[in-house]
Amino acid sequence: MPCAPPNRPSVRPPLWVRSGEELTHLVARVRIDRGKIPGTDKVNTYVTLELPLRAGRDTLRIAPEDSPSALAGRWLRGSPPDLVVAPEGLRVTGTAYPLRVSSPLAFSYTLAPDPKTAGLTWLQVLLVWQNNLCELKDGSRKILAFKDLYPGEPEILDIWVRVDLY
Repeated sequence: MPCAPPNRPSVRPPLWVRSGEELTHLVARVRIDRGKIPGTDKVNTYVTLELPLRAGRDTLRIAPEDSPSALAGRWLRGSPPDLVVAPEGLRVTGTAYPLRVSSPLAFSYTLAPDPKTAGLTWLQVLLVWQNNLCELKDGSRKILAFKDLYPGEPEILDIWVRVDLY
């Protein structure tokens, strides 16, 4: 299950990308205004950062960087979950060079094959998942403002994701 369903609306906020001097890493940074995410008044809305990987989905593997068992392909259920939670970073293998993906705020990842291009897979990094449509005790539904529904949480998020070559 991809973080972002194929029929989802697409919003392209400003994205800043910076690479290392020796091209050993890439940093993508995005600012998200959680009070203005379209669609949160109707359904659960997922905001993802998608990074293209030039490899077919069947050749790629992802695992938490700090899990020797998962890195070795030994998963508790016998196979990796669709959504991998990796707060200490994610290892991607099956590309020309292994990758390490990390972020202080983003820690859930999945792989989604491109529906139109063979040999292209998207690493989806889940940044935000929210819904402002609430069902009240009496069964009625009401859309709540971000500040009322998520008190104390920051409305503006500055998130960066770093990709390192091994």
